[in-house]
Amino acid sequence: MMKKNKIVFIYLLCLFLLSLFYSCELIPKYVTYKSYIDAFVGKESLRIIHSPDESEENSVQFRVAAHDPKVKMIAENSTGADKKQFDDLVKKYNDTSYNRKFIINDLDEIRHSNNLFIVEKITDISITSDTDWNKDYPAGASLNDIFLIFSCSPDTYISNGYKIITPTNPVTVSMIDERLRGLLSAINISSGGTTTPIYGTLSTIEFEKYNLLGISGIIGWFASTISPDNPNINIKVTIKFDDGKIIELQDS
Repeated sequence: MMKKNKIVFIYLLCLFLLSLFYSCELIPKYVTYKSYIDAFVGKESLRIIHSPDESEENSVQFRVAAHDPKVKMIAENSTGADKKQFDDLVKKYNDTSYNRKFIINDLDEIRHSNNLFIVEKITDISITSDTDWNKDYPAGASLNDIFLIFSCSPDTYISNGYKIITPTNPVTVSMIDERLRGLLSAINISSGGTTTPIYGTLSTIEFEKYNLLGISGIIGWFASTISPDNPNINIKVTIKFDDGKIIELQDS
């Protein structure tokens, strides 16, 4: 009986020590992500958000992002119809064999939470203004020739079996307008190099080439190359999706 009690005591002690190790994080805890994409949100969550630190007087800088605290995310841990939609979407984007293990800590959680995308594929983005930008760009005229966009896409990373591949014509710091320059290193750090930068004037970007656009729910950052004559001008961003739907985001 004494021997049996001793075995039980040792067993319970081992369980206690093991739980203590886990609670003190002496033994790392891991989570496995089946897909690179962490979650999707609907296009109704998109907003125009202005940069608070615009460096050039009268310059127009902003980002378009999923910026609604009440927005519903469709993720791996969703249930019911949302879970089915998530599974269907990752299959659509061939993102089904990621299966990467990460230590559960702030750094890995923040890194992987960057992988948030809009449900629908974006096929076009255009910008107009409510009043004349200048004599060459009247109210309602396309401003795509004078607006830069900086964005990125993980399409290449996913399609190449989750391998980081150096682009043949990479976007470099020297190419980027100084107002957007810091975004390149910031995105590379936050994404671990898994996204391909997209940069140029809006009129030159072929959005239909990209299945997934942006990072962390941000579709892209925008900056005008010409300042408007009217500093109180309001802009409108029109976004088209591959399901045929269009949304218009009004400046505020």
